[in-house]
Amino acid sequence: MKKSKLFIIAALALAILFLSQFAAEILFLTGPVPELGKKMAEPTLDLKAFSFSSRLYTESAFAWLEAGTSAKDERAVKKSMTLLRQALRRNPLDYQARYYLAKAYLQFSAANGDYFDLGVRELKRAARIRGNNKQIALDCGRIFFSLWPLLEDGDKAFATGLLVNVMPALSWSEFSPLLEMWSFYVQEAPLLMELLQRKPEFFGPAADQLVAAALPIEQRHELLSLYEVHTLDAMERRYNELSLQGEIGLDDVRSLLNQLRQVKGYFRLQPASGFAPEKMADLQREFLLRVISGLLGETKAPADPKSILQVREYVQAYIVDHSGLNDLDDLQKLLEEKNYFKNNDFPSLYLKTLIAYKKNSYPDIIAEIEALRQTISFVKKEQLADYTNILLLLIDSYYSTKLMTAAESVAKELYENQPDNSDVLFRVLRIRNILGVEGAPDPVLDAKLETVQNSRFLTITKTKSSHDVFLFNAPEIEITFDPNLLTQLKPKQLVQVFVEGRIAFENYVDGLPETIILAPPFTGIERKVKVQVNIL
Repeated sequence: MKKSKLFIIAALALAILFLSQFAAEILFLTGPVPELGKKMAEPTLDLKAFSFSSRLYTESAFAWLEAGTSAKDERAVKKSMTLLRQALRRNPLDYQARYYLAKAYLQFSAANGDYFDLGVRELKRAARIRGNNKQIALDCGRIFFSLWPLLEDGDKAFATGLLVNVMPALSWSEFSPLLEMWSFYVQEAPLLMELLQRKPEFFGPAADQLVAAALPIEQRHELLSLYEVHTLDAMERRYNELSLQGEIGLDDVRSLLNQLRQVKGYFRLQPASGFAPEKMADLQREFLLRVISGLLGETKAPADPKSILQVREYVQAYIVDHSGLNDLDDLQKLLEEKNYFKNNDFPSLYLKTLIAYKKNSYPDIIAEIEALRQTISFVKKEQLADYTNILLLLIDSYYSTKLMTAAESVAKELYENQPDNSDVLFRVLRIRNILGVEGAPDPVLDAKLETVQNSRFLTITKTKSSHDVFLFNAPEIEITFDPNLLTQLKPKQLVQVFVEGRIAFENYVDGLPETIILAPPFTGIERKVKVQVNIL
């Protein structure tokens, strides 16, 4: 009987204890949420105070801590410490309480070394309990980075491991502030590389953000070349995934192509980068053919000026980068199947002639274009650029077959109609170099030809400029900067030179040579290139 009563009493006690804990949790859930920056009253003796949970003290302490931090109230911060210690006596595994206590200790770390040690200790304990929590790892990382010069090697290793583990889950907006702190306080390249290896898509954005921190140019190029390696691999994986799923849509392949075209060629500045140019060429070729086919397959394409311009752009890009005979045959076959080449249509005729020229079909070009010339008495203004380009290819075809007199005749005709067209002047210069000068001197023409011949010597006077360069007698471009411009620049501004949209040179202002010389593979003889110079 006595044992039965004890059992009943114990059961009632357990029931009361369970109900009180359940009621306390309900009150926690339905009670007011602490507001950031607003102090709360100290925990009172109510039902919640009988809970085994530490939440009451942790939440109250957090409000005190935020209020004390924003108002620089030392007493409020110390009050939060007291409440947090009480929370931890109830629940030593309360990682939030440990994290808040660490923040409170570190408020006084500059004035008292003991507080610093206590803060780091609690921070590490919080991270060990819930180190896989992304936000905790980020907050810990920021604090550790801000104290980096003061940390011991063990603490640095701990912070590194914490961040390495959560890197795959971070977005760029989350990592960017941490990177900024790295540039201010840490500046250890091996650590940065270890983090970025876990998130390769951050290589490029990190290199661009760190320009403001004067990241060494060699390290910047390493980051950017690694970014290009990752981009290429990611594009290949994505393309293979889409291929396995079935037919790839136009939007998908155009998106892949646009991403691939963002590769600016930093791998050429970092020869040991591991980048595979052949893989890039194969992917780009496949993407371009699919996009061209998709655009020409759309019912609206023939009547849509925007689609027509896009097709033209993609076809020209294909011809520039894929001029092998088989590549050009595949392109021509596709365009013919899609009925792209139209009669009396100069834009499509120009591309047809360009393909033929790249295939060395010079006699075919001469026969077709000369026949066309005999039938044309007037060219509309909107057609003039394409018709001029067709005649330039006719001149080049005559030049390539060593029919210099015929080439000279067409070039002379074009010059008479377009005396300031630098593309025409370049052809005149090439022909004159072989045939020599006949007749009376022409000072005006001579001056223009000298300008074209010397176009490879650039003097930069603005922070952004674009130039047409004709490489006639040497495969090199020489770039100098106007002294007045240099005096306006800061030492760590970034100077970039692009040739045909690909990076050919990059350095900070204080690392510039007296003359930038661009040589093969960035340049070549007997050609025209677009050079862009940016100073950031």
